Amino acid sequence: MSWEVSLITLALFVIALSLFGAWRGWSSRTRAQQQEIPAIPQALEQFGNLVSEVRCLYVATTKSSNHLDRITAHGLAFRGNAELRIFDNGLLITRDGERPIAIPSDKILDVKRSTAVIDKGVETDGLLTIDFESELSVHLRVKNQDQVLSTVSAIELLKKKREQFSE
Repeated sequence: MSWEVSLITLALFVIALSLFGAWRGWSSRTRAQQQEIPAIPQALEQFGNLVSEVRCLYVATTKSSNHLDRITAHGLAFRGNAELRIFDNGLLITRDGERPIAIPSDKILDVKRSTAVIDKGVETDGLLTIDFESELSVHLRVKNQDQVLSTVSAIELLKKKREQFSE
């Protein structure tokens, strides 16, 4: 066997080993997060009236304290097209090919605009970040940027209603 064939064989082995290590690390991370983080509801107990609906890109779910720490558990790992529906009683994020994410209004802690998360950087305030209980944040990129302010206002109104009822 020539040295060229040996070198190619060694390179393919190193690549295969690297891919296996990456897959194993991702799997271990997902298992650990499934133990640590409770599953996110897929539907609200009562939806109420539909307030607003926007097409968006689901970018990631991260820990609220560290937007570089992607949550991979419970089907939250992958980016994709989504629709954010704002109801009287909470939010419903339906993602193409993935389980929906439901956030009851009493679990919403904050809504803000941000510029970067994990592996996505956009123009200033191009991402919508929703912090909710369990110390998690969902990051969305609204496709029609003209709808961002009205979406933030609608979610803030949900928070205010929750705060009024808890007093």
